[in-house]
Amino acid sequence: MVNTTRIEESFSNALAPFGLLGLDETQALSAGALPAALCQPGTAANFVDVAPRVEPVDLARVWEMLATGRAVAVESGCTDERCWLLVEPRSTECHPGLASASDLAILGRVLRGEAQKVVAHEIGASLSTVTTACSRGLRAMGIVSRPSRAPLMMMLAAHAVAGRARLRANESTIHWGQRELRMLEAEHPGATTRGTLTEAERSVVRRLLDGQSHQEIGSARGTTGRTVANQMAGVYRKLKVSGRGALVAALVQTR
Repeated sequence: MVNTTRIEESFSNALAPFGLLGLDETQALSAGALPAALCQPGTAANFVDVAPRVEPVDLARVWEMLATGRAVAVESGCTDERCWLLVEPRSTECHPGLASASDLAILGRVLRGEAQKVVAHEIGASLSTVTTACSRGLRAMGIVSRPSRAPLMMMLAAHAVAGRARLRANESTIHWGQRELRMLEAEHPGATTRGTLTEAERSVVRRLLDGQSHQEIGSARGTTGRTVANQMAGVYRKLKVSGRGALVAALVQTR
């Protein structure tokens, strides 16, 4: 017989390290607080144990783990206050293929806010070469997306590995079925905009940093992509930046 009390306690323990006590699976999923794979109704039964939160981990080490194939990204997301990345440790032998050092160097520069055209010009390569290198780097880390929509935690990790800022995250280990997963969470860099941006602007920035397009943000907020673009133009003027990558770079420097 399934011990429902144990299931409820197990899921509650999974939420506790992230300040989400009192939420069930559906609520945690809708809040964007935990990965969809771990929050579908009934999957709480798969939780075996959740280790106590360990000491904060340097995000530079997270980048190195993913870059060397010792871990692969599973899912990522953001709430208004925090951003998170779920990774699964791997042995290098079972990793499908690592990106080259040059691919990772190019990817790091782009994630830190440098325009792909600028990077291409400086290394004497074509724009398509830079784009392909970024795609290979992200794919090797388990991320299928364009750099412009890369997980926010990966952008923070790229800044950390370059020594631009000492960024740390809290890490918890989740034993889920036969898998051991690591949940990494950090304060959302957009939190530094309190007092600078309006609540509406902060909401749009949070969604943009989460990788959503103007059209997706507009749909979620009941407006249009054009309205969102205008709001972001105002944000960029206020913060004296241009583009998502440059915005993250500016926010990182204020931490």
